[in-house]
Amino acid sequence: MKLLFNLIRAAIYLVAVYYLCFFAIIGFNYFAAISYNSAMWLEVRLGGFFFWFTMFFIGFAVLSMLWWIFKIVVGFIMSWIARICTYRTFAIWSVGLISAGYSIFFLIGFWFGGETLSAIPIIVGLMLTIGCIQLCTILVKATIIGYETMDEVEWKLREEDYRSLEK
Repeated sequence: MKLLFNLIRAAIYLVAVYYLCFFAIIGFNYFAAISYNSAMWLEVRLGGFFFWFTMFFIGFAVLSMLWWIFKIVVGFIMSWIARICTYRTFAIWSVGLISAGYSIFFLIGFWFGGETLSAIPIIVGLMLTIGCIQLCTILVKATIIGYETMDEVEWKLREEDYRSLEK
């Protein structure tokens, strides 16, 4: 009965991870599309020097703040979802493989989507590639952190139980 319960939890975990990775990559895709369209709009409006000046001093700061917020939210959700599955190595490998698969399809769609290769699409593409790698590692690290915090809570509960037995 315990094995069946653990398998059901693992199946629920796989479905939750599948949809979380799907929505994380879709959110990342939306974030990238907004960034790319804004950069192209600014390049047309501002011209060469003013565009790069604005991108280096204002654009990258705003994009990096939004990116950190996105990573923290996705990592927090993943660390809570990780507590569903009882098999740690299965959880870590499934998150890694699912997020890597989504990232590969996303990056193939961007790099071979028919865009002209000028300076801005190449820079955005490199940023997206680095971002996908970071997103995959954040999801795996959040899974590991979710299990570590669960272990700490269980250890504190066991300590309290032993202290109550000593009295």
